[in-house]
Amino acid sequence: MRAPGRRALRTTVRTRRRRSRTVVVCGALAALLLVAVLAAVGFRLAGGSWFIVQTPSMGTAAPVGSLVVDVAAAPGDLQRGDLISFRPPASPDEVYTHRIRAIGPDGIRTRGDINGAEDPWTLRGRDLIGRVAVVLPGVGWLVRSLPVLIGGLALVWLLSGAVRTPHRRFALRLIGVPLVVSAVLLWLKPFVNTAVLLTDSQHGRTMARIVSTGLLPVEVSEQGGARIRLSSGQVGDLWLARSDQQGHFWMSSALALPAWGWVAVGLLCAVPAALAVINGRRRGRHR
Repeated sequence: MRAPGRRALRTTVRTRRRRSRTVVVCGALAALLLVAVLAAVGFRLAGGSWFIVQTPSMGTAAPVGSLVVDVAAAPGDLQRGDLISFRPPASPDEVYTHRIRAIGPDGIRTRGDINGAEDPWTLRGRDLIGRVAVVLPGVGWLVRSLPVLIGGLALVWLLSGAVRTPHRRFALRLIGVPLVVSAVLLWLKPFVNTAVLLTDSQHGRTMARIVSTGLLPVEVSEQGGARIRLSSGQVGDLWLARSDQQGHFWMSSALALPAWGWVAVGLLCAVPAALAVINGRRRGRHR
């Protein structure tokens, strides 16, 4: 039988070690956050900027959810085909990122890659924000989710920290963390989503032009009819043949991963279960 004093001493040592690890981890995260903030402020002061793509007008060049990073550029530094960010003269509160179609004495003409026509405005130097230096697909989703993720995870960590028993504290975190992540994914829907750009009737059939606005490949299909596969930002035409009495068509979209993709998803979903098993075994050894 173990002496109570020795057990209490071991518990105290484990508690101190856990607190020391927590301090080190929090300090490292705070340092990384400070470096990131300083780098962002420096980039802004140098004339740089960044935006999150919220519409599919640029197709695969800048899918929805991309983070677009701009550098300062004068009209004389630009050429046809460049991606630029700007404020339309008619809507100065909005920001667009489109491709330059023409540069003339009157100004700059732009167009979104999947749009059917050029933009209705001509840009001047005062309308420009910058030339796109890099497009980071999917990073915009992460940036949008960070405030909620950090707040939710911090809340889970603080509430579970009040539980003294280590295995119970770990179990609460194992439940809370996936719940927070799942809530964010349900809110943003970053992985699977589509948008209908236009519909057109030809020869007694209806065509729907669809763009994928999620990160992962999807299959869009009509019930019992045609189907197409789309990657992030890709546009495709789906010919519809069946409608109800009101002329409504029914389409559905589903995740379309290769075999290795489904294996990766399965392994990712198995992580909480594996951690729960490990925690149970550790609890059994310490009894």
